[in-house]
Amino acid sequence: MAAPNIKSPTSITLKSLGTTVGTSAVTLVTCASDKAVKVSTLYATNVDDSYSAAAKTVTCRINASGVTHAIAMRASINADATLVVVDRDAPVYLEEGQSLEAIAYTTGTIHVVGSYEEIA
Repeated sequence: MAAPNIKSPTSITLKSLGTTVGTSAVTLVTCASDKAVKVSTLYATNVDDSYSAAAKTVTCRINASGVTHAIAMRASINADATLVVVDRDAPVYLEEGQSLEAIAYTTGTIHVVGSYEEIA
């Protein structure tokens, strides 16, 4: 399938994502056939608010047919802090069949939220 011309798209659909990330890779968004995805923002937050909360780590990556490319690799997030992984000044584009994934190294302590555009 052909990727859309993002200079003159026929439609742009705004979407958001949000999930808790565990120790297995979680797919955040997948680019469908004949579309492109522009990830505008992606934030990872350490929500461990226990008394002895420590920094946690997260990896965010693009998966292209089983080959992964890290955007943030084992990035450390202090307790009750947020890491900006992607922002509007440096968006990430996904092509058909590619997906954006996240994996934490401690279950239930990392929340990931973001916004993206599905372009056709």
